[in-house]
Amino acid sequence: MTGSSRRDGAQRVRITPAGPQGARGTAFARAAGPGRILQVLLAVALLVLGIGAVGAARALQGRDPHTVRIGYLATTTHAAAYVAQREGFAERAVAAAGGSQERVSVQAFSSGPAVIEALNSGALDAAYLGPVPALNSYLNSDGRSLRILAGATSGGASLVVRSDITGAQQLSGARLATPQEGGSQDLALRAYLAEHGIGDAGIAHATGAQVLTLFRQGRLDGAFLPEPWASQLVAEGGARVLVDERDLWPERAFPTAVLVANQDFLAAHPELGRALRTANAEAVDWLARRTGTAAGRAQIAALLEAGLSADGQPVERDVLLDALGRMSFTTDPLAGTLSTYWDRLRHLGTGETTAGADLDPEGILWSGT
Repeated sequence: MTGSSRRDGAQRVRITPAGPQGARGTAFARAAGPGRILQVLLAVALLVLGIGAVGAARALQGRDPHTVRIGYLATTTHAAAYVAQREGFAERAVAAAGGSQERVSVQAFSSGPAVIEALNSGALDAAYLGPVPALNSYLNSDGRSLRILAGATSGGASLVVRSDITGAQQLSGARLATPQEGGSQDLALRAYLAEHGIGDAGIAHATGAQVLTLFRQGRLDGAFLPEPWASQLVAEGGARVLVDERDLWPERAFPTAVLVANQDFLAAHPELGRALRTANAEAVDWLARRTGTAAGRAQIAALLEAGLSADGQPVERDVLLDALGRMSFTTDPLAGTLSTYWDRLRHLGTGETTAGADLDPEGILWSGT
């Protein structure tokens, strides 16, 4: 199957907004203490932008025992999810492993916590996630919630700011944003601010599209975002890249998307877990073979443009092409980064915690059996 074709058997569900946080609006929290809320609220602004509160699990209740349910985020970093679906890799691998009656259902989400909620409730079997929400779930469940099957994307996150901000010290007192509290970009921003001794910046939480509007309104000074939202803020908001997160990691490699699965699902159907790993490998290979040429990148951008638009997140193709230049695709989960994320979760997330203190972070990696 070529191009952006999709097999008739694939079932697609519309995007699910984030949960209660979106309904309340977003507040700025001090970088040095995420539990303290500043007086300045963006509730009215975010309500105007149409934040909803839809339960993630509710949309996928009533499981068909012959349907493998996969979630993902509507971002460029989750490109493998779009490819696995549209090229039929997931359906073919699952059918080959479980029989011709097995089908695949996919759902786009707007936040990692919503995906975790669906995984933990049994509403999803597998999902593409950022490494931090995956590790957070693993840590807080004492290692029982999920496993990482494979990597999908490396790179593709940046701190983008007002054009007049040229250094870290200018972020003192700044109003910044990340997609969600305790997420991969949220902890990356907190680590960056802490490294530079900045404790008085405010951090709000909003989606990429909302950040663009708030930035244009002068309500934000910058944001740490995944692609394509970082590139969109540059192209359409007049922002500049202050930090490409690749520059903060050895060999400029860190995971922004990994494929995970519910442990109960894996215990009951290890053959389907292996099938999902195979489908992901095929999707990643499809992407990797096309990133080296202009024509290949254009093909990827066209596929993502269609997929994001279908999920209610339209992005201009030129923005997607810029975004693709800041990431690469690999099945390597980059396990060497997990201990760093682990430390950030325990010390920079929602405060000091001893949850999962005795766990080995690399224990989250699934052996395949």
